[in-house]
Amino acid sequence: MEVATRAAPSQSEGSSTVLEPNETLYIQNLNENIKLPVLKQSLEALFSTYGKVLSVVAHTNVRMRGQAFVSFKSKDTAEKAMREVNGFPLYGKAMRITFAKSKSDSVVRYLAGPDGESALEAHKKARLAEKPVKRRTLARVQANQLPDEYLPPNKILFLQQIPSSTTREDLQKLFGAYPNLLEVRTIPGRSDIAFVEYNDIPSGVQAREATNGYTMPSGERLKVSYAPPNARVCFARYLSSSRAVCEAPKSTIASLQGQIRKERDTFGDLEVPADKYWGAQTQRSSQNFRIGGEAERMPLPLIKAFGVLKKAAATVNKNYGLDPKISDAICQAADEVISGKLASHFPLVVFQTGSGTQTNMNVNEVISNRAIELLGGELGSKKPVHPNDDVNRSQSSNDTFPTAMHIASVLEITQELLPALRHLREALDAKREEFKDIIKIGRTHLQDATPLTLGQEFSGYVAQLDASIERVQSVLPHLRQLAQGGTAVGTGLNTFKGFDVAVADEISNITGEKFLTAPNKFEALATHDAMVEASGAMNTIAVSFMKIANDIRYLGSGPRCGLGELALPENEPGSSIMPGKVNPTQCEALTMVSAQVMGNNVAVSVGGSYGQFELNVFKPVIAKNLLSSIRLLADGARSFTDHCVVGIKANEKRINTLLNESLMLATALNARLGYDNVAKAAKKAHKEDLTLKESTVGLGLLTPEEFDQQVRPELMLGPKDAPK
Repeated sequence: MEVATRAAPSQSEGSSTVLEPNETLYIQNLNENIKLPVLKQSLEALFSTYGKVLSVVAHTNVRMRGQAFVSFKSKDTAEKAMREVNGFPLYGKAMRITFAKSKSDSVVRYLAGPDGESALEAHKKARLAEKPVKRRTLARVQANQLPDEYLPPNKILFLQQIPSSTTREDLQKLFGAYPNLLEVRTIPGRSDIAFVEYNDIPSGVQAREATNGYTMPSGERLKVSYAPPNARVCFARYLSSSRAVCEAPKSTIASLQGQIRKERDTFGDLEVPADKYWGAQTQRSSQNFRIGGEAERMPLPLIKAFGVLKKAAATVNKNYGLDPKISDAICQAADEVISGKLASHFPLVVFQTGSGTQTNMNVNEVISNRAIELLGGELGSKKPVHPNDDVNRSQSSNDTFPTAMHIASVLEITQELLPALRHLREALDAKREEFKDIIKIGRTHLQDATPLTLGQEFSGYVAQLDASIERVQSVLPHLRQLAQGGTAVGTGLNTFKGFDVAVADEISNITGEKFLTAPNKFEALATHDAMVEASGAMNTIAVSFMKIANDIRYLGSGPRCGLGELALPENEPGSSIMPGKVNPTQCEALTMVSAQVMGNNVAVSVGGSYGQFELNVFKPVIAKNLLSSIRLLADGARSFTDHCVVGIKANEKRINTLLNESLMLATALNARLGYDNVAKAAKKAHKEDLTLKESTVGLGLLTPEEFDQQVRPELMLGPKDAPK
């Protein structure tokens, strides 16, 4: 059985003994209500973030309740852990930590190496040979938490006795009433405690004095004290452990706003903002490429796709030698990239190196520093998580960037564009059904033509949407093929066999979309034909949208002096000078979207042609323009559907007037009167401002009754039956 000798009594218990640092820590004031296996697991999870834990010893007997021993490989590790964790509240009670009086069995065995067992036996004999020490007759005084009044003022407050019904939003509202609130941090699985952090100590003092003893809506009184000075570091380490059943801590980096830190790349040291996770390479790029500003930043969907890729690579690399603890920290940081929480830490613009190297390093640096923070390290130290060696392990910018391009494109198409296209398609189809019996005059060359129904006209739009959806779906198989694993030129140098397949599978697991490794990595790095093909599909959709939006805009022109066959929704005032004017704004917006997408397609086409030898060097501009097209079309379709199409009404009175005035109804007389006679009647009607009926009867070609029987628009809507 593992044994660790009890520490000497602390000064509060009547002793002034100062114990020398050693590998074993003695912990008191642990919560006795926590089951022993859970307590030991939590202690190991917390302390293992400092280094290898050899053992955690705790017993259920009365004498040892509320106590434990934690042993490390080195004294330095134990000393650092004690310094940072001492006083941290675990399960609501502040731990009291000192060094143990002697080495634990596990430490003795470890330090002795091959002779571990014999050394352990000698250690036990020596312990038994020691003269028994008289036990005190008085009951051991339980180590208490440091009273609140002795805790120094802190900008971080520790909340206790929180009612179970209280939400984080409730706490945010309560403490947000006091100035300079930074964040409220709840602890998963522990609804009764939380941390509140302010920007400065005076703000924390003000909030604590106002809220301590505050009566919650449930009637319970909230206990608010100052957190121990080391609360942030210890809390972050505890939550960052992969075995602690809780979420990652929220970043406190925002409190460093206005400060700087030094980071280093191969060109030397560089100052970076201390409240940002990026490093030297990102900072250098932001200084070298001041082009376009915020409007030209790398698209967020691409950054999120990089998060997916880095998480997948870290997961797979765990099987190829990456420390599981580092892998887990990278995955946690990558999740925050995927969620968009770290969006402000990606400042780089599209116009940089054509391989996107700076953005790949931006992602590597952000994930590295966030992972370092999660593990309790120092930002910028590259320890224990290196941006190149760990985050970018088995990767190159030349294969990560095209992989992220494809991931982002697939996700944007499947999650944004296709649902929006289907939404518009269904709305147009509903109008097709609604208008199926309304006969109107057709138009070709912007001139009157033969009749059709308004439903038939809308059926053409529905068919365009069906074809658009089909085209988009047809480009997805090529976009699902990933370049990852090709590294620098497509050979796969510095990866392992099977890495490319495993990463593609893991990306599929993360996204829920099927991805495959590209069958030829040389093509995947040097060309981006799949992106060009996808952009072509976007261009075709833009062409369709331009036609549909313009048709509806013209059909809704008026209200008195235009075609006026459709009544469009009136969404906003249309003129700053003409009162009462309402414009077809949604149609105009969609046509502008279409024009932009057509322009984007030109940029993508030119970019796709710049694949010299083993690498295309227009990757960022290709990604930016395709992703822009996808999102513009998706948003444009959704807006056009919700604010225009669903509210379109047919102006049947106007439609009937124009139908009956049209001379093109004469086409129905061709079979009976012949082309020449019908043309003569139509010209007479046009020149003399007659109706077609008046002209035909006036020429003696038909009687009024014969005309009415022959010219029937409802019989002009389709082909006739073949003669028998």
